[in-house]
Amino acid sequence: MRGLVVRTVVSVSLFLVLALAACAGGLSQQQWGLAEEILQHVNAARTSGRTCGSSTRPPVARVSLSSQLIEAAQVHSDDMMAMNELKHTGSDGSTPAQRIARTGYRAAATGENAAWNYNSEAAVVTGWLASEPHCNSIMSGSYTEIGAARAGQYWTLVFARPRQ
Repeated sequence: MRGLVVRTVVSVSLFLVLALAACAGGLSQQQWGLAEEILQHVNAARTSGRTCGSSTRPPVARVSLSSQLIEAAQVHSDDMMAMNELKHTGSDGSTPAQRIARTGYRAAATGENAAWNYNSEAAVVTGWLASEPHCNSIMSGSYTEIGAARAGQYWTLVFARPRQ
């Protein structure tokens, strides 16, 4: 009887671990694909260097994707679409740092680019690179991870570096 109880507890525990992992990885393949394409464009700019307005920015290290940052970006893109407004403040008054923290991401540094009315990942990154403050965010060595998302014509790119 004791062996049956132990096996049941182990089975239930395994089920819970797998269920939690599925929830944590709840991003769709489409969300990952969009974020991966933006990552490629962002890293191409970062590794080649850029002129952002009047500032010449040297090459910086590549960034990687974070599922938590993709989640934060998706929440904000969805919110902007619901508000029908391009802005960095959420409908609840939240900041980019607060939205990132809500995912459980512990950040030492955060940033955000937002855009509206672009039809592709390449076009939105090109638009951000043509804007001095957005370009400076992309080229900042302060960030090591990104997340990106789109809802309708609203785009969000969030940057962060985790706390050590």
